[in-house]
Amino acid sequence: MELGIDLGSSTAKVVILKNKQLQYKKYIRHNGRVKETLREILTFLNSRYRGVSFSVLITGSAGMGLASRTNLPFGQEVIALSKAIRTFYPDVFTFIELGGEDAKIVL
Repeated sequence: MELGIDLGSSTAKVVILKNKQLQYKKYIRHNGRVKETLREILTFLNSRYRGVSFSVLITGSAGMGLASRTNLPFGQEVIALSKAIRTFYPDVFTFIELGGEDAKIVL
């Protein structure tokens, strides 16, 4: 299974995929409580998916520090989003990503 965690400037987003099928998703405003919010998310996931192994990717402005401290893989969020769009919405060629501090358009 695959676990994606995006820790941005204002929100945390989590997705779990199994064979490219969405199993779980969560969107949470962390209000500056990044560590506490992440702890709550991981505690919940541990109870729900006990014993399950995940391939993990961390993205987002707050995720970079987490990835380096935990030795987890970090990916740039627009690249990860572009890959997801190509995989799940192959007819989409343009998208806009609105973050807490910036916006990006991919054509």
